[in-house]
Amino acid sequence: MIAIQIITVLWNKKHRGSPMAQTRNRLPRQLPLPDFADSQCLLQWIEYNQINAKQPRPHVRQERLDSLPTRVDELRLAMAGEQLSINLPSGYCFGEPARDLRKANSLLNPGQSMQIRGNGRHLAYDDPWYTVQTINIAFGPRIDELVFTHQAFTHTFDFSVDLL
Repeated sequence: MIAIQIITVLWNKKHRGSPMAQTRNRLPRQLPLPDFADSQCLLQWIEYNQINAKQPRPHVRQERLDSLPTRVDELRLAMAGEQLSINLPSGYCFGEPARDLRKANSLLNPGQSMQIRGNGRHLAYDDPWYTVQTINIAFGPRIDELVFTHQAFTHTFDFSVDLL
């Protein structure tokens, strides 16, 4: 089984400072999973959009699959024997500034988990916007719904940079 949870927080320049930053920083970066015992794979995207809301509510989209997908957004997945191969391609981008993300390319053994974090600045016409993205991945014969909230990740990568 595999679970992938991608949590994205968005905001614009207008909401960059305090107290909006305090609200944004309190948003969860990992959440409990729904039961997916009837599937081999759970994909979950959660977005908090602070561009149009002072108190952003999560927008959740999820899919249950019977087999491992080869791509989830830009994340590439493959089985390598009994291990799960995770690859962030060189073009994967959390936003500006660009970073080399190859060190996050990993193999997970059954029972292991991974968290990848990054942030970025984006341009849309003349109004910049910002994101923080967290990718939580769990792999194993059975995945507990609290794997991301009650257990330490076996692999962590943080590509966050100062966006000033």
